[in-house]
Amino acid sequence: MNEPEFLTREQLVEILPLSLGTIDKAAAGKIDGVTKLPRLKIGRRVFFRLASVRAWVAENENYFGGSYDRS
Repeated sequence: MNEPEFLTREQLVEILPLSLGTIDKAAAGKIDGVTKLPRLKIGRRVFFRLASVRAWVAENENYFGGSYDRS
């Protein structure tokens, strides 16, 4: 199955063990000890590039306990 290159917040919740609120806080850089989650904002819509999300998780793996893949 092909993975999408860009994800919505709702799709990101499917692969990360985080709530929508925590994703929003991470994207705003409001979680202590965690780097800002990269996002692409077009108008009111927010997208997350899957490759950037994977790099972000790797960068912050101590916060996530080393794993995020729910599949």
